[in-house]
Amino acid sequence: IAVIFLRMFSETIQSMIDFHNRLVATHHVHFGNVLAAKITNEALRSETLSRMALALADIVMVPETGKASGKA
Repeated sequence: IAVIFLRMFSETIQSMIDFHNRLVATHHVHFGNVLAAKITNEALRSETLSRMALALADIVMVPETGKASGKA
């Protein structure tokens, strides 16, 4: 019974870690958008948003680790 409980507990913890990593990534994207929206120069804001979009397109999340692989 203890082995079953420990396995269930470890899977629950891993699920929470994965969810937290996705939540942090979402926060970073939203915060970046908030900062970019505060740029008053239209050309600089457009350049910033396009660089952010390119950077996000280059990042691929690795499901096992929750970290970016850097591969497209």
